[in-house]
Amino acid sequence: MNSRMPAATRAHSGYALLVVLFFVGLIGMLSAGYLRHAMTENRHSTASVSAQDAAHAVDAALAWGQQSVLTDADATTANLGNGRTTAFVQTEDLGNNHRRLLATALDSDGLGTTVLAEGELMPLALADTPDDLPQLDPEVSDALVPGNTSNSHCGSHGNHGSSSAVATTYYSGTQSVSDRDLTGLVVIRNSARITFSNVTIAGCIVSERALGDVTLGAFQVSTAPTVIIDGGLRVSGGSFLPGIAVLMPDGVLKCSTGACSVQLMGDVVTHTLTLTGAGGILGNIACVQSPSIATTIGLPGAGRAPRAWAAGLQLGDANAFRYLAFLPRTSTVDGLSSITSYQFP
Repeated sequence: MNSRMPAATRAHSGYALLVVLFFVGLIGMLSAGYLRHAMTENRHSTASVSAQDAAHAVDAALAWGQQSVLTDADATTANLGNGRTTAFVQTEDLGNNHRRLLATALDSDGLGTTVLAEGELMPLALADTPDDLPQLDPEVSDALVPGNTSNSHCGSHGNHGSSSAVATTYYSGTQSVSDRDLTGLVVIRNSARITFSNVTIAGCIVSERALGDVTLGAFQVSTAPTVIIDGGLRVSGGSFLPGIAVLMPDGVLKCSTGACSVQLMGDVVTHTLTLTGAGGILGNIACVQSPSIATTIGLPGAGRAPRAWAAGLQLGDANAFRYLAFLPRTSTVDGLSSITSYQFP
């Protein structure tokens, strides 16, 4: 009898193993089926659909907010419909080129999402047309030259307009200006071709059309106001247009030779910018044509961090919006109180 016991024991163990494997397989099949069912139901549940709709609506709201920021809107709110989900976007000007965007998307059941983001305006060097470049704010322009400037004389000094307190010098035709110290606005008329040699300006250079609230249209070489630097030019800016050195979105600023000396203490806006020689530009640069600036002309601060544009400019499309951070939601005291005191039905 002792010789048969091991065989019976092995047979019993084999049947037990088969039963265990059968139940393990059955449980696995049931689990897989349940998981598939749960996942399928989750994808098509009301909450899941609302979350997907909200995500798309928030993306659309953020895109709308970015476009609003690029058009210089200081604070804007908008409701954007997207099927059963309503998206709400709000932009806020934080100063120093920083903006905050709040985008919320909720359905009729209150399901959805909220995104709070902060970003900054990044000045770009290129635009498509002169009208895309930064322009002078119309209110600022009216304050500078409130009257009709059509009666001013070429190369004349003095105030034009009934209430302007800014000295204004107009240049037209083809002229050479040498060894002069100018103050205030230096206005370059349409089609003018002015050569500055060893000139200092305690103010800024502007094109005549840049002072008016007009559409500049396509760039025309034959009529473009042109400033040529022959020798040296220093523009230090003025309190009437702080932060602006040259504002000729429809014009050309260039050096005649490689021996030029240039000091521009403020933002430079031109259609075409070609600078050789030595010197520096302390401000942002915006052009239609890619600017050509010699490496011997310093651009202090460029590339370290975005610098604020002059306050008197409307930036137009010469910007890009870069996100800095998506901020976590913060609960207010009122919000926490409403959550803790909520009574379930």
